[in-house]
Amino acid sequence: MALAEEKNFNSIALPLIGAGTGGGSTEAVFDMMRDELANVSFGGRIVIVQFQKD
Repeated sequence: MALAEEKNFNSIALPLIGAGTGGGSTEAVFDMMRDELANVSFGGRIVIVQFQKD
């Protein structure tokens, strides 16, 4: 996130790291990421992306 701020990115997308094959539940990982991202000083848009198999 510091690099995104340094490079003046307008937005950044992050996958649900650890959900699915990582063993974590989607809800738990999303909540953890949301809580941690609330504490960063990034002025742009942050999108958490979830892969879905068809």
